[in-house]
Amino acid sequence: MIKPYKLAFIGGGINSVVGSVHFSASRMDNKFVPVSGCFSRNAEINRQTAERWGIEDNRLYSDWVSLLDNEINSVDAVVILTPTPTHAEITLEALKRGYAVICEKSIAMNVQEAMPIATHLKKNDGFLSVVYNYTGYPIVKEMKHIISSNKLGKINQIHIEMPQDIYTRLNTNKIQSWRNIDGIMPTISLDLGIHLHHMVSYLVDQNATSVIGEEFTNGNNPNITDNVICIAKYANQLRCQMWFGKTAAGIRNGLKIRVFGEIGSMEWLQTNPEELVLNYSKGERMILDRANTEVHICSDTRYNRFKAGHPIGFLEAFSNWYSDVHNELENYKNGIKQPDDYVYGINRAINGLKFFESVTESSKKRCWINIPEQGKFNER
Repeated sequence: MIKPYKLAFIGGGINSVVGSVHFSASRMDNKFVPVSGCFSRNAEINRQTAERWGIEDNRLYSDWVSLLDNEINSVDAVVILTPTPTHAEITLEALKRGYAVICEKSIAMNVQEAMPIATHLKKNDGFLSVVYNYTGYPIVKEMKHIISSNKLGKINQIHIEMPQDIYTRLNTNKIQSWRNIDGIMPTISLDLGIHLHHMVSYLVDQNATSVIGEEFTNGNNPNITDNVICIAKYANQLRCQMWFGKTAAGIRNGLKIRVFGEIGSMEWLQTNPEELVLNYSKGERMILDRANTEVHICSDTRYNRFKAGHPIGFLEAFSNWYSDVHNELENYKNGIKQPDDYVYGINRAINGLKFFESVTESSKKRCWINIPEQGKFNER
């Protein structure tokens, strides 16, 4: 029998972008249950969120410090869903107090902010999982298996993009204020780019070694970057082209991945999440889904709540990620130090920050930049 782990939410009120998604996804397979929280600094939003989610009055807190003061013996993990500029401070404080932490990406605004977390985890036995929900899609997991099984031969190119149109549809005064301020790197890199960097590293089990990029603005706020294009070099002559932006009119979320190898290629679109198109050098074409006899990962029982033909969407992919986190957290609680292939912590988070700080440097200097030494991609 699965034991649901108890969660405390910091952030994620009913007026937030991610709160309802995390609440629903964490509960879908009965592996987690939110029992307490400080959902918003706005007292009324905080109260309404607790009421909607069935949180008892004595488990609702007006500030996150009070929550950490009182919940250490009552929950199994704390989930941090506040705006990105607050992640590092809350994460570090929660880890110092002994909480297992699940934190929305990005873990910090820059490498310097993230390093105290890495230092603490190196000296102490703590648990940190950073949210990279797009690798929860079963077909994306299948793509990783196809690459590792050498079914496409040596991988030489990856093209990945995530264009959106939010800045063409909404005036910037209707967008969260922190998203309208760029720091050491553009906020859009922390918002969208971090996902793409993770997906590539996840698929090929490598860190980029150098990058050249351009950051620019097409929208109605000239003070922030709203588009980034870059090319990254990896080992074994692998090249990756990456584009993400928020001024692609008519495209709500155009996440697409194309992988090219010596003997074949594959393509996946989030708007058609159940199908993977495979092409081979002799001319064969194949479409894989969860019912295909050739698949190995996406047919796993835990990723199939209903049979193929009934599409798995964003919320189910998010729940798959929570299912993987449950397995990792269970191992941690039982003293089992066995890295999960699908759950990542501070090293991957800092690698992403180093990557995008290098993209910013490249954009300013207009040249290739060697990315600083990075932690091993498969270490937490």
